[in-house]
Amino acid sequence: MKSTLLYKILLGYLLLITIGVFALNIISDKLIYPKVLENKTEYLYENSNHLANTTLLEYYKGSKDINYLDNELLKVSQYTDTRILLINSNNLLILDTHNPNIMYSPKRIDAFDSSVTNVLYQQERFHNYFNEDYITVFSPVNYGYSVKGYVCLNYSIEDIEQKVNDITNLAYIVMLLFLSMTFIILIIFFFEIYKPIKVISNASREYASGNLKYRIPISGDDEFGRLASSLNYMASELEDADDFQKKFIANISHDFRSPLTSIKGYLNAILDGVVPQESQEKYLNIVISETERLEKLTQSMLTLNNMSTKSVRLDITTFNINAKVKQIIETFEGLCKSRNIKFELTFSSKDIFVLADLEKIQQVIYNLIDNAIKFSHNNSSIYISITEKGEKAFFSIKDTGIGIPKDSLNKIWDRFYKTDLSRGKDKKGTGLGLSITKEIIQAHNSNIDVISTEGVGTEFIFALDIAKETSKV
Repeated sequence: MKSTLLYKILLGYLLLITIGVFALNIISDKLIYPKVLENKTEYLYENSNHLANTTLLEYYKGSKDINYLDNELLKVSQYTDTRILLINSNNLLILDTHNPNIMYSPKRIDAFDSSVTNVLYQQERFHNYFNEDYITVFSPVNYGYSVKGYVCLNYSIEDIEQKVNDITNLAYIVMLLFLSMTFIILIIFFFEIYKPIKVISNASREYASGNLKYRIPISGDDEFGRLASSLNYMASELEDADDFQKKFIANISHDFRSPLTSIKGYLNAILDGVVPQESQEKYLNIVISETERLEKLTQSMLTLNNMSTKSVRLDITTFNINAKVKQIIETFEGLCKSRNIKFELTFSSKDIFVLADLEKIQQVIYNLIDNAIKFSHNNSSIYISITEKGEKAFFSIKDTGIGIPKDSLNKIWDRFYKTDLSRGKDKKGTGLGLSITKEIIQAHNSNIDVISTEGVGTEFIFALDIAKETSKV
């Protein structure tokens, strides 16, 4: 995976910052500033009306003098942070809270239009009276059915802009905090999500290139940890499968090469006249024996392949397993007599009927008996027992032979696996018998167990379903 995902996220982050700054500027100009201006104007208008109807009305009634009025307006000016002007009906400016001298030398504001009330001046200098921009709100002072004057409240535009800047700066701080938290989340995303994805992606490339020894260095109990564990397990299984495939090819090549070499050698010797006429029958019998060995190996491989497919079907029937065991033992009678090996049979009932595939279970029993004889000592016994427990019939075959080494117990089910002891006793085995046996038993939804001690003997145990309705087979 290329690093486009990270670049896209970083680009999105920068775009978020740009949009945020641009949006704040727009909001500040189009929303915040007009709103602050509106609120301040309403506030000034309320205060100007209040002054016109209270303090200034008392002045024009004659109950208060101008010095008292000047002091009262100065207090309101300081409280409201405004500059208050008083203009009489003749457009004379007679009071200015920021210019006490105007009281002694009034100034005419000719441009002031006294016929207009409640006028809001934005960024005006009150007819060039101020040195900076103000907003001005004024209210008329009415007394005796006439307008006596106008009270003007002025607020600096610079102060309004400062308030807008303060609000905008606060918004920038909030945005900065938000972006900081987003950046922290981005860092967490990088280490917790992006980096594991990249590591897993690199691992997939390693596996695709054939490096099945690569392991993902991710641990944890989250989804990535479990995914890494699953992929590591998959790689391990694939590596084992790859090793098995190599061993499989090596074993099958060896097992096919040996008889083929013998067949070729004997036939060439006969054709070249090296073998005397009277000995040819002997060597042809050897050729036939080797051919039968190849046939047996091929048949075993086909059987195991069919058992390994998901489409395998069992022909389930009801049969007497006790009778089948006795029948199979009879096929080994000649071999057992030559080595003085006896069978000890123990059945919990005279007849035990099971539900299974007759042909395949016969093959299982044949393989297990063949193995038991192969690894038993001369003048020994093989013990076979079939016991009913609940709805299962447990089959056990035990020999007192050479046993299986502890480090080989888990490998005996592998295809073509042969222990060194096995090769010493029987070089004609295909190494597929126990693999076929395990596949058949598993196809019957059961398991086969092995108990073995080297130098003491080996026991194989498996279970089959007992038939509820019996019919002799």
